[in-house]
Amino acid sequence: MDLAQDDNMLVTGHNSGTLMIWSVKKFEKIHEMRDLHHDVITSVCLSRDNHYIMTTSKYEIIFRMLTALFRDSVIKIIDFRTFGVVKEISDEQYNCTSTTNRACFSPDSRYILVGGNNKVLVFERETGEVR
Repeated sequence: MDLAQDDNMLVTGHNSGTLMIWSVKKFEKIHEMRDLHHDVITSVCLSRDNHYIMTTSKYEIIFRMLTALFRDSVIKIIDFRTFGVVKEISDEQYNCTSTTNRACFSPDSRYILVGGNNKVLVFERETGEVR
């Protein structure tokens, strides 16, 4: 979960892959994005300017009928004003296998820092490239 800089909005990520946006002043849900991820949302972060929400999810291998299905481990950037996904970042170096990882924006929101698997990766927000 993360609280907006102005303390008016709260964003929460859930085990179902759903993201919820709450009004702190009214104590009510403002918006819900169901099935944003295929698995548990492991981290939620708002940019300092409150323009973007970043979510991360767990990487999981599921075996069904002798076929391995790989799920998620994707970083998603959502426009906080329109609630549209503006960027999905996936990289072979980023495999989130834990529900306790943390991701954050740099102070100017140009970069994304994400932890997992005993390392920290830095991505450019606009291109999704690893730095």
